[in-house]
Amino acid sequence: MNCGLNYTKNFNVSKLEPKILEAKKVRRFCEYLKQYFKNENDYFYSIYTNNKWSYGMLDYNFMKYLVKEIILSGEYNVEGIALYTYTSPDIIYDIVAGVNQNPSFITCCRLIELHQMIKPKLYEEALENSA
Repeated sequence: MNCGLNYTKNFNVSKLEPKILEAKKVRRFCEYLKQYFKNENDYFYSIYTNNKWSYGMLDYNFMKYLVKEIILSGEYNVEGIALYTYTSPDIIYDIVAGVNQNPSFITCCRLIELHQMIKPKLYEEALENSA
């Protein structure tokens, strides 16, 4: 699973280096998307917006908002998301309910990929701003 990044074998890199680069790229995407969700959700403005606790709440709810946007798009339901992410619907329900605030990295990558299919323009902007 590479979250959309392609690496060529022409470079002399260790097996770990592409994974590190992938993690950094995903982090930059996530930071951009967190800002997007912060701007889109008035809830966070009502929680002391300059307080670290507010940003922590956004971190905990980040995947929750991704899944909710995927569902609200009407293109996928919980079962479809679970199928795409190779998880059970219970895990997706737990993410939406806020019970699972730290899904696995692979699940997060697959959720981001799915969200990217739903909102491609957002990811074009994220790519421009995270490069």
